[in-house]
Amino acid sequence: MTASILSGLSLPDGTEGVLLLVVPLFVAGLCMAVLLLPQFDRMAKRDLAAHRAQQAAETDARKDGEDPPIV
Repeated sequence: MTASILSGLSLPDGTEGVLLLVVPLFVAGLCMAVLLLPQFDRMAKRDLAAHRAQQAAETDARKDGEDPPIV
């Protein structure tokens, strides 16, 4: 759809080829972001929880006088 809109515009020859390639890919990326961002958010929350658990284990080990676990 984006390519057909750009084809209808009168653009200089050098920029028309580049725009017909880049702009549709950009629009497709924006449409995919809606689907991909929730997955990235879940992964980031999972990694943050693991990091906090590791920090808590290290803090508990220091309080007990043990060396922190090596990961």
